[in-house]
Amino acid sequence: MQTRFFLVLAVILLFGLVQAKADEISQSVDFSIADLVFSTSEGFDIIYLKGADITDQVGEPQLPVKLLHV
Repeated sequence: MQTRFFLVLAVILLFGLVQAKADEISQSVDFSIADLVFSTSEGFDIIYLKGADITDQVGEPQLPVKLLHV
């Protein structure tokens, strides 16, 4: 009897997992153009964003990066 109970419970839980759907989260992020700072260094254009970091991978463009937690 106890084994049958656990089997039924497992089937119900499995069915619930199959029926689960992923929800979508949408988030808008706006930056002011006034927060952008443009400069030139050694013939390269550099874009800074106030309060943001800059990517630093060798061989790739340096771009502003702002980490956001959702």
